[in-house]
Amino acid sequence: MKKNLVLMIMSGSIIIALVVFYLLVFSYYQAISENRARLKNYQDELNKITSKKEDVVSDKWIKQYEERHKELNKEIPDCKNYYIEIDKALERWFPRLNITTVAPSREDFKPIYQSEKNNLIKQLKDKKIYGVSEGESEISVTK
Repeated sequence: MKKNLVLMIMSGSIIIALVVFYLLVFSYYQAISENRARLKNYQDELNKITSKKEDVVSDKWIKQYEERHKELNKEIPDCKNYYIEIDKALERWFPRLNITTVAPSREDFKPIYQSEKNNLIKQLKDKKIYGVSEGESEISVTK
């Protein structure tokens, strides 16, 4: 029985050690694993947010945007003057179109255009240039 008593004490102590290990160490390890998994999820979400650099607005981005906006606003008068200069050719072709500071609407432009087109077709017919008809949307001149 002495031999069995030693074996029983050793097995009891091993069982107690396993129970203590399971209760203290293994449960603590499970908590650490759960926290590690939660931390990994948070890290993945953070990486998703930080990887979209173009979507995250920063002070530097706002400053660059405002500077570009000011530069473009300075160019607007030059653009308007450019188109006013180009528009002078249109005014030469349509002198009856009263253009002031506002561009004419399509309803204002279309009858004058039709009238000028019809006058041009009539002049070409009077000069006996063949291949011109009033119904065509584009004028093609052939001899």
